[in-house]
Amino acid sequence: MMDYVFLSAGAGSRMGALTQNQPKALVEILGRPIAEHTIEAIAAALPGSAVLLVSGYRADALEGFARKWQNSETTVSTIFNPDFAAAGPLRSIEIALSALPREIESLTIGNGDTIFEATAISALAAAQAPAAMLVSSSSEADPDDVQVEIARSGIVRAQKRLGSLTAFELSAGLLQLRGRDVIQLCRMCVMEALEDERTSGIKQTWHSIIARLAAGGAAPQPVFVPCSTWCEFDDELSIARYTAAHHIS
Repeated sequence: MMDYVFLSAGAGSRMGALTQNQPKALVEILGRPIAEHTIEAIAAALPGSAVLLVSGYRADALEGFARKWQNSETTVSTIFNPDFAAAGPLRSIEIALSALPREIESLTIGNGDTIFEATAISALAAAQAPAAMLVSSSSEADPDDVQVEIARSGIVRAQKRLGSLTAFELSAGLLQLRGRDVIQLCRMCVMEALEDERTSGIKQTWHSIIARLAAGGAAPQPVFVPCSTWCEFDDELSIARYTAAHHIS
């Protein structure tokens, strides 16, 4: 059993008409919403887990989606980020962490616009390190992908454009934390990163907390999975590529 937080507050403007009346997490891929694919994978890999979706843009649609799972063994709930239009993803993590019980022992944070297959969910859940993160090797990286720098201690940096597109592994956008100490460290890292945002006026991605975790002695251990076990959807082109790869016309 695991607690999952998926960041689903953004408007997903690059999706065009597909997100005119719904958040990106509800865009249908192969006939089902992105969030549904991942929740079903979690249900298959770790029955009885809890999923918290951080909503913002068209929160009503996400709340309606969550209600469909009320009789499921996997619980799905939402929490609203009132600052979604102006704030970055770190604010969504802060809101989610404040809503979760202090005594939780395991937590996974991820992108709400990504489909994760059950094999990827299972691979990460099998990791027993205090912090672990899904990564993939790829020869077809995109400039918008988050790259990771891996040292002996684990992942020490995660950001876009670390170097050449083939020089670094890619983050799949799923971070797992085990134990109250590392979860509390994550809370502190988020607060520090948010303070940096306020001081600099520059929004940071949630991956900015990785370097802070590493500095605090909890560098996430990389869990390698094939790129085919997850897919982040940024625009209609990414949907077309995924659809073609799964041989659906």
